[in-house]
Amino acid sequence: MFDMKERNGRVVAMVVTSTDSRTLQPIIRKHVKIVSNLMTDEFRTYIDANLLYNHQVVKHLEGEYVS
Repeated sequence: MFDMKERNGRVVAMVVTSTDSRTLQPIIRKHVKIVSNLMTDEFRTYIDANLLYNHQVVKHLEGEYVS
């Protein structure tokens, strides 16, 4: 399962066959405007997100969470 949520509340959710970059990056590009703010966790799939987005990382391993 992969889901994305905008600050205004719009949600995109879908079942995915994999959580690798090849699967998730096209989905993100389809639904998120270039140069948007993109908040993710530290999962490796998002490592190049800063090339297209204002990418900020929530570091769960360091006890960081979004409220």
